[in-house]
Amino acid sequence: MDEPVSNLDALTGSAVLNQLFKSNPHAGVLYITHDLLQLEDMDEILLMKDGWIIERGNYSELIRADSIFARLVEIQKNSLGAG
Repeated sequence: MDEPVSNLDALTGSAVLNQLFKSNPHAGVLYITHDLLQLEDMDEILLMKDGWIIERGNYSELIRADSIFARLVEIQKNSLGAG
């Protein structure tokens, strides 16, 4: 899925994703997004640049590692006034 909830408000987008994942608990899902704040419940995150994986891990690991991903999450939080 490439940005499947990008045109929805946060509450509706979250409900759509929750329903999708609950209805397919054993399915593998490739979820592509620029909204990093939607990724907290994902099993694995791949951060890519120029077609290459530059970071890999789950949300907690990447945040704790002071990674590029963590800095991008902070930028997004601050831009929404959520930081």
